[in-house]
Amino acid sequence: LLEEGSGHPFAGKVRVPRPFPELASRNIVVMEYLPGETLLSFARRKKRELEASSWLWRLWHGWWLRRELHRHWELLVELQGHQILVDGIFNGDPHPGNILMLEDGRLGLIDYGNVKRLDAGQRRRLAQMILALVDGKLEGIISAAKRIGFKSRNEKPEIIRRYAELWFDRDDAASLMLPGFAPPQNVQIYLERLYKLDPLLEMPQDYLMVARSSFLLRGLGSQLGIQPRMARRWRPSAVKAVQFAA
Repeated sequence: LLEEGSGHPFAGKVRVPRPFPELASRNIVVMEYLPGETLLSFARRKKRELEASSWLWRLWHGWWLRRELHRHWELLVELQGHQILVDGIFNGDPHPGNILMLEDGRLGLIDYGNVKRLDAGQRRRLAQMILALVDGKLEGIISAAKRIGFKSRNEKPEIIRRYAELWFDRDDAASLMLPGFAPPQNVQIYLERLYKLDPLLEMPQDYLMVARSSFLLRGLGSQLGIQPRMARRWRPSAVKAVQFAA
């Protein structure tokens, strides 16, 4: 899908290694080697170089580096959203070690040993969830969350909204605040608090890899100095998914 000339909107913007199925087996994926360092390693190396330079150089090139890192992250997020919601096939493990900065300036996306597929109906329901999170209306979020498989013991709307938001949209400090609680030290403590308020009985199993992708990309964004809201960035792909289903 991502090869140049394929007609895919992201074709040529990133590189995915060619597979060698004749060398692969049920337990081993064999793919082309892409030379490069991870995007995080690239960012840290460039920041060290800036720290050793003059203040004027740091001022100008620091701005340039931030812009370039943000641009790469945004491309990665938009591509992942398109693959999930439009293509219906995506890498379920886009952790920082699988995202390379190549010599030609493009991103290299490696390790496709964990691939997930979503059919048109699953994509439509997920798209409705994303669009409801962008819209922010509680009634719409709860309706979409129940359609994709969230079910809690007490069916508290605000807690279900928080579960859905955490899975697919955000985990910044403001979103993790609960009335009557001190700020949580991490997401795990926040989840434990939600569970005490209204335990999840069922969660959307079909979308576990989507939630994992969202968490991983948010984590990468945070390390690059970005406070991400995934639903807003996936909105264009969600609109396409709904239009396709119609």
